[in-house]
Amino acid sequence: MANCLIYQEFVSKYDSIIKGGILDFENHNIYTYLDKEFENELIINPNFIVWYIKCKLGKIRISSSSNQNQSWENEVEKILAGD
Repeated sequence: MANCLIYQEFVSKYDSIIKGGILDFENHNIYTYLDKEFENELIINPNFIVWYIKCKLGKIRISSSSNQNQSWENEVEKILAGD
């Protein structure tokens, strides 16, 4: 499946900063978006860490050392909704 490969590529690329679990989204546009955002974050914050990206009570939750978590959650929700 293409989305599995995208997921695996994303996890592999960010293996050194991912300290927890990452949800396997069917919509690979989410990984494209987060890839761009994480690349930018690593420029600003070289010690950037992601603890998890998950779905809790029907909402996307991102826990990281960035102050952009809520913004990323909102954008991922929009992508999932097809906006």
